[in-house]
Amino acid sequence: MFETHNINFCNQTYYNPVRFTPIAVNIETKIVGEGYESAECQMAVWAFAQFAKLRRMFGQVPPFLPLLLVQGDEWSFLAASQTPTFGFDDKRDYETYIWDKVAMGSTSSIAGVWKVCAVLQYLANWSVTQYAVWLDARLGLQTPKPALNAATGTQVRYPLSFLLRTVLFFSSQLMSTTATF
Repeated sequence: MFETHNINFCNQTYYNPVRFTPIAVNIETKIVGEGYESAECQMAVWAFAQFAKLRRMFGQVPPFLPLLLVQGDEWSFLAASQTPTFGFDDKRDYETYIWDKVAMGSTSSIAGVWKVCAVLQYLANWSVTQYAVWLDARLGLQTPKPALNAATGTQVRYPLSFLLRTVLFFSSQLMSTTATF
């Protein structure tokens, strides 16, 4: 499939089950009490490796990579981006930024589970409508026809700003409603 350093794989990991399936959303899990800083550092290293792999393969990277942090029953959304920097020798390098986390929800409550599921659905949609399209364009593959909004006939897109607004919307809506089961 892809060849880099005589090893065929398309991700930043050699782990066999995901070697040939592009990773769209990275997830880091920590037990309650483990530091956020260590989780953020691990996600930054993982995102940097993914950006480096994509840059070696395509000469460019997507605008951001979504990241999820799960600490116990608390789920958070983060994003990683890269910007070019120049060192003293004028050699181009890249700095990886991890954006502030946004609480997605908690699996300790029904409302929290619904919020987490809603964000996961949007990320799954983004993976197909945005990330896969970005990869296909770089691989020279024909991209499947995008999903269309039935009412307007326009392409359905879920950019990062929409995801963040959605998380905040669901948070405010679900916190103000009561569910009976």
